Amino acid sequence: VRCVQETGLIALVSTLAVLGLFVGLSYNEQESSRVIDESTFANIHEVRTQHFFLNLTVNFDTKTLSGSNTLTLQSQTRRLQQVILDAYHLEIKQVVDQNFNMLDYEHVTPTSDQKDLGQYLVIYLREPAKRGEIFNITIFYSTAKEQDTISWLEPEQTAGGKYPYLYSQCESILCRQVAPLQDTPAVKATYSAVIRTPKALRPFLSANETDSYEDEDFRYSSFRNDIPIPSYLFAIVVGRLEERQVGKRTAVITEAEQIDECAKELEDLEQMVTILEDYIGYPYVWGAYKIVVLPPSFPVGGMENPLLTFASPSIIVGDKSNVAVAIHEIAHSWTGNLVTNRNWNNFWVNEGFTRFLERKGAEVFSGKEYVLLDEVASYPEFTAAIRQFGNTTFSSLEPHFDGRSPDDAFSTIPYEKGYFLLKYIASLVGEDHFQGILRNWISSNAFGTVTTSDFKSHLRREMWQRLGFRGLQQFYSIDFKTWIQQPGEAPITLMPGSPLVEEAKQLAREYIKLGGESSPEDYQKFRKLFMKAQVIFLDELLDNKQALTRKIVERIEQDFSDLLLNIKQCELIMRFLRLAIITNYNEKNELLSQYMGSIGRMRYTQPVFQELIDNGKKDLAIEVFNRHRSFYHPLARSCLLYTSDAADDLLCVDLGGRRIIKKKK
Repeated sequence: VRCVQETGLIALVSTLAVLGLFVGLSYNEQESSRVIDESTFANIHEVRTQHFFLNLTVNFDTKTLSGSNTLTLQSQTRRLQQVILDAYHLEIKQVVDQNFNMLDYEHVTPTSDQKDLGQYLVIYLREPAKRGEIFNITIFYSTAKEQDTISWLEPEQTAGGKYPYLYSQCESILCRQVAPLQDTPAVKATYSAVIRTPKALRPFLSANETDSYEDEDFRYSSFRNDIPIPSYLFAIVVGRLEERQVGKRTAVITEAEQIDECAKELEDLEQMVTILEDYIGYPYVWGAYKIVVLPPSFPVGGMENPLLTFASPSIIVGDKSNVAVAIHEIAHSWTGNLVTNRNWNNFWVNEGFTRFLERKGAEVFSGKEYVLLDEVASYPEFTAAIRQFGNTTFSSLEPHFDGRSPDDAFSTIPYEKGYFLLKYIASLVGEDHFQGILRNWISSNAFGTVTTSDFKSHLRREMWQRLGFRGLQQFYSIDFKTWIQQPGEAPITLMPGSPLVEEAKQLAREYIKLGGESSPEDYQKFRKLFMKAQVIFLDELLDNKQALTRKIVERIEQDFSDLLLNIKQCELIMRFLRLAIITNYNEKNELLSQYMGSIGRMRYTQPVFQELIDNGKKDLAIEVFNRHRSFYHPLARSCLLYTSDAADDLLCVDLGGRRIIKKKK
């Protein structure tokens, strides 16, 4: 009898546990469905974009895009009377419905506490739309010359030097400066386009080209993307461009003058796609994978636009040591592009997952030691971001913007802290189980949008199904409140020691100990280290800046000048220039200016400007910046907010290559 009673009790407890599990899941799903995007003005709960069609002319003389955007919309409410779209720095000329009736509209500039979000367009329908009704609206407009999304390059800023060039950067909320639309990751839509360009230039979009023809003066190119994407993944590049196939599904696009070098450096793209596809267990759905190596003014390392990844030329160094950016952007094909954060408060769901997949792919491609070195080399940048943001939500995995642009919170924090959370969970359940959990996460949420709450619900269900009560105990042992909501560093990092890490740090300490009088006995081993270990060597020197002297830096330069002074190897020369600044090695100022005019990627320029300011060399910082101001992308320029009248309005900080503006009082 006792045995029967105990069995019944266990069954009852099991039932209650499972019931509690799914009641909790239901609550979380309802909660997540109520999450909105605070960075959009669009009335997305009342109407949703199904498709948009852009018909645009690219005018390099006026530096504008002009034409129309036709949106196919579906009402989500019983009586829809107006459509609100994000529309910033746009000249709205006319709005018509599908029957070409003129529609009334207002182009509204919001109150000061929302000015970072731009403007919005309120369109009044002639007749209310019923729930489920699908209808079209066409807006005729042109972009403004002064805006932050499109970078217009003069011929001399390109590799060829003969033709102009443009590229876009829409993440996070900058697509509203390209077209009036629902500029939020909460809405995914298909899109098509016809782009008219000068005949000598070729456009590419984050879509498949379906047709192209020319007349006497212009090229007309048609595009279509039938996989729904959020607006921030819209991308356009126009230039004298060449495309070269490097694998069955992979291609490289860049100017003809550098296509050979870029194609050689990126010849392993197909292998990278296959490695990630095998780990994730879900097919690469986009068809082709194409990567555009942009001109050097591109402000970030890469941008994961589907069918058209953008990459900084800083990844092309000749030895493939920087191509990990490509693995990261390929991983976004699943986490970010296919399964997308519903709003920018949940950005870690894009980047933390992608960092995790990137390092899983790199483990196969480059080895476990490389991944460990990458973790260690990336950690100082992560902790610098934590220090900069301090005790604010911006150093958590759930930032709150309060009317500010999400760009102001972008840093390595969602990448690295999110990665460490996933790595910790994997340590609890085991690598094989966690791989299965990730696979199911992607397959069950493909083509949709997600939040942290959705992931917690998925994780709890998976841990119960795979590990039973032990899995539930492990799930409830995870302190999600600290991991997600609390500012500061990751509670647990799980970075095991590595002989290569200690070897690199010890070599730096030996240089300091010798004071520049001589070199360590085995100093040549530096040349045999992974590039990531060489970064750790330089970071150890920077961490001990109080002990540095010019003589030490000169000795290190003498031993490794061919590596450290190579302008193409930004990871190394950027750190060496910081050492020169710290030790007043002023003979390197001309090299510093040359370097700062050769690369626009903020990850590699911001730390140098910051070092100049921190060491009392603001005048040199201003001189160098003004010399290269026209070269930098608008996002990069906005990081250095000074003019001749307001030189104290500074400055940028290195937070993973994203825009952070900090004004000095």
